[in-house]
Amino acid sequence: MDEYVRTVTSLGAYSPQDLPPENLEQVLDSLKRETLKMEVVKLLRPAKDFPVGRAALQRLSSLLKFVSTRAKQEDERVQTLRRLNCFSLIICGLCLTQKSIEGMRKELFDAFIKQVTNTSQYSIRTIAKDNGIYKAVLLSCTDQEFLQNYIRLQDSINKSTPVRPRYSLSGNPSWCFSGIPHEGKAQVVFRGLLTRAIGGQVTTFLPQEGNDDGLIRVVVSFDESMLQTLFGWVIQESLSTERFSIGCAVKSQIAVEFGQDVFEAVESSNLWTQDTGEIETKCLKVDVFPGQFMILGLTIGWTRCYEFMNSLYRS
Repeated sequence: MDEYVRTVTSLGAYSPQDLPPENLEQVLDSLKRETLKMEVVKLLRPAKDFPVGRAALQRLSSLLKFVSTRAKQEDERVQTLRRLNCFSLIICGLCLTQKSIEGMRKELFDAFIKQVTNTSQYSIRTIAKDNGIYKAVLLSCTDQEFLQNYIRLQDSINKSTPVRPRYSLSGNPSWCFSGIPHEGKAQVVFRGLLTRAIGGQVTTFLPQEGNDDGLIRVVVSFDESMLQTLFGWVIQESLSTERFSIGCAVKSQIAVEFGQDVFEAVESSNLWTQDTGEIETKCLKVDVFPGQFMILGLTIGWTRCYEFMNSLYRS
């Protein structure tokens, strides 16, 4: 018997009758967390079986139609689903029906969405290569923007779109996308960061394999105020003209400077979890050319980088 199963089933041998009130509350909280975790795992089961079965594909088609229905656009949960990247929404569609979404208690829905975001990071290649999902999406009554995004990302994963040559990012083969963002109502991702880019030029590195972090590189104007607040730089009376670098930034200032969406993308990176301090993070670095310009290097999670890349370079 699995150790986890053995531990859970052994709880039946214990009696909570004599537990002090404070311990009882602690045990109840732990049991609720574990139960919630197991409920999410159970809900996600259909997204682990490939090739995908007919029932899951039918759920996917129904959910895509549901979230694209104009009358549902004001629903809070529909809005949450529409903010997901293409592959995260597909996972939701494989697992959930409209009825289950509308009837699900809030803590379970929130936990499910959080887990889906993590799960999609490891399932992207499998989903992109599944012909059943591909046909279901194309035949679904979904909005044009989602359909275009899905096809573009699906083709990108299958390497059938013209992308830049391979680059090395921390020793890993990566795609490199560089250019000026396409303006339009859909371009809302990382606006607080993109508006700082000199000439609108932004470069994104996306590792081709695994779940390694992505990197966004932006050239911005020289800004002493940003250096002080975001990077903790101490202003000097006589500023040297020689280039210098700062290898970390103040965590609490990232959202202030660039917006909450940028902060959440940084927070999703593997590098963020390796930060040992509470104040600074190595996820944001800067190369400074005094009086001229600065080059920001922003490390974000693979899934967020993938989503950003699609939004930034959409045609």
